[in-house]
Amino acid sequence: ALPIGEASAAASAAITSTAREFSSGAAVTSPVTGQTIPAAAVQAIGSLLTGGSPAAVAQVGAALTAGGAPAAAVSNLTQALANLASATGNAAPSAIIAAVNAYNTLVKDAPASFLRNPPADFLAIQAALSQMARSVGRH
Repeated sequence: ALPIGEASAAASAAITSTAREFSSGAAVTSPVTGQTIPAAAVQAIGSLLTGGSPAAVAQVGAALTAGGAPAAAVSNLTQALANLASATGNAAPSAIIAAVNAYNTLVKDAPASFLRNPPADFLAIQAALSQMARSVGRH
């Protein structure tokens, strides 16, 4: 295990680099489907991770609920992702873990139809969390 300072620095760097990559519109491949995720979805998650604005939370939340995800789980996940925008230092690892936990809760509570045909925003969230989780030793 990394000392707390190093773990915090790695987590902060992972949040920053993931937010920057996704905001730039770079091509991102889904770790699940192996397909390129549509740029609009990648940028929407980048916006959420970069600024955490209410508009970004609403946009991503609407995409997930339209796909059939439960509203309460969507709200918890989008808020946890928005919180990453201001998570620095010692708060970064726990913020990543909180977002991963919110993601896992959404997966557990989502109907099978959502999981069989997830919206692009969900695939982008999956990809972003996968990158950030590696910094805290969770996959």
